[in-house]
Amino acid sequence: MLTCHKILQQGEWSGPAWDIVVLAHDERHLRRKVIALEHGDEVLIDLPQATALEHGDALELSNGKLAEVISGEE
Repeated sequence: MLTCHKILQQGEWSGPAWDIVVLAHDERHLRRKVIALEHGDEVLIDLPQATALEHGDALELSNGKLAEVISGEE
């Protein structure tokens, strides 16, 4: 399972993301949670403090790649 310990805010990263994760507004406030990426990989998000993810942010994954956060339907 991939892990994520760091979030890059929109504007702090560039280029195409390796994968995406679609999260509704109430799913984007987290500290420690397992989520599924669009292409099926699971990621354990383990952040030092609770964080509100925004559309366009990126998860820095343990494989060195990025997964872009996309706002889901509310």
